[in-house]
Amino acid sequence: MLLVGRGTTDAEANAEMCKIARLLWERNRFGWVEAGFSSLAWPDVPAGIDRCIRLGARRVLVMPYFMNTGVLVKRIHELTRLASIRYKGVEVVAGGHMGVHPKLVALILNRALEAQQAGPDRPIRSERAWRYQDQAPHSHDHGHEHGHHHHHHGDAG
Repeated sequence: MLLVGRGTTDAEANAEMCKIARLLWERNRFGWVEAGFSSLAWPDVPAGIDRCIRLGARRVLVMPYFMNTGVLVKRIHELTRLASIRYKGVEVVAGGHMGVHPKLVALILNRALEAQQAGPDRPIRSERAWRYQDQAPHSHDHGHEHGHHHHHHGDAG
């Protein structure tokens, strides 16, 4: 399977797409899952399909990782169609876009409720912002002005 996301110039977002492809492979019975991108990142759809075939795939399912259809999903389907002509003896087909899952709707509504409860003076940060904040040194405050480093070294630091 080639799981195709939008692609971006943000390396962290592209890495998340690769992580999703890996989790999809490990949690299901697909022979292999590669990540590809419809724009702004490599591998693009043709390169992703080519990579799958070079890795030995005799059948490649190209899955758009999108909530709705649009220009990019149509482009993914067209590139898949062209690849199916180019690669004789290999089945190359495109699947439907992901769509909107009820859990995604619930997540969006919960985030909106959090934002409403927080008020205009306290911005809500994304999960990714919270996660990276927790990993970075000096990034959170425990009620003192000396920062995170002070906890580790005490009087010796």
